[in-house]
Amino acid sequence: MFEALRGQGIRPIKVVAEDGTKANGVPPRRVPWGWVTVCAVLALASTVGISVAILAERSDGSGDGIAASRQEAALSLATPLARQTIPGDRMRIIAAEKIAFLTATEAVLAQFAEPGREFVMPETQPDEADLKNALATPLKFGSDELSEQIDLKRIVTGMKGELRGYLAAGGTWDGYLGELVNRQKLEISYRDNAHRKIHDTLDGDHPDNAKAYDLWLKANAQLQSMGIYPIPLPDALREYQMSVDWEN
Repeated sequence: MFEALRGQGIRPIKVVAEDGTKANGVPPRRVPWGWVTVCAVLALASTVGISVAILAERSDGSGDGIAASRQEAALSLATPLARQTIPGDRMRIIAAEKIAFLTATEAVLAQFAEPGREFVMPETQPDEADLKNALATPLKFGSDELSEQIDLKRIVTGMKGELRGYLAAGGTWDGYLGELVNRQKLEISYRDNAHRKIHDTLDGDHPDNAKAYDLWLKANAQLQSMGIYPIPLPDALREYQMSVDWEN
């Protein structure tokens, strides 16, 4: 066969018959059907065994530790952030104050996280156990949490550090809470006074838009330096602001 092909100028590499036999008549090696069946059964049994093991792990609760560790790994520690205005949606911030914290101590601190904001004193104050738990447990956040909630947790983390220092110096929770209230009221007064001056300039028969706008700019610059959230531009000054922007 090879000689005949070479005589025709063809250089054969391998010759196989139509039935799959080699040129020398040796039949091709075939895997017995029995072995195929055995291998398939063993593979299926192995797969089923793994599935059963997973199901058993889940059914007896032993898989809870794995799920918990994965969830724990997805959380990040909240690093301290100074008290400041939290950018974003105000309603999200208010909602976060109610749902982001597990201890009453942290919920109270959240009321004083942003300088100059109105606060609501909770009806019940945290007890000693809650206070210890809050100071011993670091706040964490998940990758799916809103930026407003993360910032709030970070500020409360900073306040917890401030509280630890206050208690270590011999202070009490009631004393620290009193400091928070006084500080917040003072910050609110700064904002209220600036707001009043702006509107006094706009009231009356001859409102001075230029003066009121200048007061608004200076007041917000001062409030921003103190971390207090700014005063919104009064509606009466919106047209004036557009004219100023057009001139510039």
